[in-house]
Amino acid sequence: MEQGSVVYEPVSDGQLGIDQAIIFRSERVTVKMLRFSGDGHYPMHRHVGKREVITVLEGSIYAVIDGEGKLLREGETEVVEENTRHMLSSKGGAAKVLLTISETR
Repeated sequence: MEQGSVVYEPVSDGQLGIDQAIIFRSERVTVKMLRFSGDGHYPMHRHVGKREVITVLEGSIYAVIDGEGKLLREGETEVVEENTRHMLSSKGGAAKVLLTISETR
């Protein structure tokens, strides 16, 4: 079984309107907490060879996944398959999101 470490690594970027914290990291999995301000956004990106699970803990966020936009509300989860372009934003309200990024095999 792979060993990981529980860490708290805050990363703030006022330009994006989000506060990030890495709360767990191992060789294959990273878990992040993102706190979006009312106009926060996480730019378009992709994870090569990794899947991302997005869980909205508070508020709601707008996600664009593989060119398709959708609103994710508190309690909802979305899976972004490996190599798929995606972005997140919190237009109009604060939100808290848990991201789990893991290698696929």
